[in-house]
Amino acid sequence: MKDFLINNTRTFMSLLAKIHEGVIIHAQDTSILYANPSASEILGLSRDELLGRNISDYDIHFINEDYERIDIKDYPLNRLFDSNKSIEHQLMGIYLSESNLRWIDFNGSITLGEDGEKIALIIISDVTERKNAYDEAELFKHLVDVVDTGITISDPYQADEPLIYTNKAFTKITGYTKEESLGKNCRFLQEDDTKQDAIGVIREHINSQKSCEVELRNYTKDGELFYNLLNISPLFEKEKLKYFVGVQHDITKQKLQEELLKERNLYIQSILDAQNGMVFVNYDKSIIFANKGLYEFFGFDSIESFFEAKLSVCDFFIDNDRYFHISKLKDDENWINALCKLPEEKRVVSMQDQNKKINYFKISIKEIIKAEYVITLNNITQEIEKELLLTSKAYRDPLTKAYNRQYFYEYIAPKTVNSDITFGLIMSDIDDFKSINDTYGHGVGDEVIKTLVNTIESLLSSTDTIIRWGGEEFVSIVEVASIDEAETIAQTLREAIEKIELKDVRKFTSSFGVTILNRDENIDIAIQRADEALYIAKANGKNRVEVR
Repeated sequence: MKDFLINNTRTFMSLLAKIHEGVIIHAQDTSILYANPSASEILGLSRDELLGRNISDYDIHFINEDYERIDIKDYPLNRLFDSNKSIEHQLMGIYLSESNLRWIDFNGSITLGEDGEKIALIIISDVTERKNAYDEAELFKHLVDVVDTGITISDPYQADEPLIYTNKAFTKITGYTKEESLGKNCRFLQEDDTKQDAIGVIREHINSQKSCEVELRNYTKDGELFYNLLNISPLFEKEKLKYFVGVQHDITKQKLQEELLKERNLYIQSILDAQNGMVFVNYDKSIIFANKGLYEFFGFDSIESFFEAKLSVCDFFIDNDRYFHISKLKDDENWINALCKLPEEKRVVSMQDQNKKINYFKISIKEIIKAEYVITLNNITQEIEKELLLTSKAYRDPLTKAYNRQYFYEYIAPKTVNSDITFGLIMSDIDDFKSINDTYGHGVGDEVIKTLVNTIESLLSSTDTIIRWGGEEFVSIVEVASIDEAETIAQTLREAIEKIELKDVRKFTSSFGVTILNRDENIDIAIQRADEALYIAKANGKNRVEVR
């Protein structure tokens, strides 16, 4: 085996040291004779930790692509030596620690040394990002296949913008299978009924790459008319149009009912149209009618007790910036008038029912006579919860559940533009965090980070936000009267963190950089200033607050 290493030229070893794939050479007893730097990086072990060690010496285990643990006798290396057959592109996961899973592409072959002993040449590649992307794509496909609304995706760069994806609900609504639909423009559902105003609206919004919602007369495979409430939205990637996504709602029953009700009094129509939902009639600022669904939602057993309470529905709207609530009203503005000014898709509120469960409603408003409205609250809780489940993955840090940079730039940064509120930016970084990880392991490091976030969140007000900026670095956005108040908040956070005691890490500290976002200032400039203050705090001894 020594001869094997001696006979390898310096040039050959230099080449192996530079390639991105991990290269490992095992003796017949599975001890490692050679490992290049990429192998050390992929396995999370230093060269000294690898050389001369046996596969059973490490506190790691392997799983297959179905996340099932692989028995040690079935480890690829053991199978390689047992079978003398090469292994190509075996995907497997390696748990380097309890929470650190890495996916690798394993390739291996057997050769004989001059002494006749078997030698295994292993080449591994880190394919974690590829595997995670595949798993997320499979999850997305499952989610869109279980919803009741039809979902389609079209390619704007192919001739006639054909469909390239349809979900199961689309087939259920239209009768057309995936094979019958793909490659066609969605207009095939219109058949000869092409004189519809909505078609022009669709074309206009597609040409301008904007979203729209229209009602269309469409036809099933059997030729039956159905009314399609269609929402079309452009999907961008790095500001370039990628696809158009269509969402179809079969509203045939609703339309047929509406046509029937047109023969009756408009007031009766409006009440009967939503009798299974939550409906009330509002005149001026008072409720003059409420159906059973409304008063039972708030825990009243009769309409009389509901009226005696003299409630206004808008008082129950939860303050949530994603949806409408009365804090958004200006002066004595009437909430119904304010809602009427909004696009229909923005007329969404959240309220708690009698069991304190949050429900989401889309509000429909119909004016009967001047200042008299029939108001319907359509429960869209399931739809919103599905949406929140998907967006939480995009905006939340999976470890701490704190918001991430994407949320910061899409929601926080826009709120600061031309705002009358003074915003303080507090950038913090855990002191000597690498030492904590190296000494106690990444599991303890993760616990330190989670504890720090929980501590900061408990001390910030409801209007403030903490962002995981990266690694052990965080940015807190606080509403303050002055930079002195921002500094005081930072000192409070620093002192609280200094007092934290954990089982493994008795104490740890953080350094802070503080600044104020000036009016009309690009927020990235303020972030850079806070980062510079943090750097000064580190340079001046750590566990301190510096202001710029």
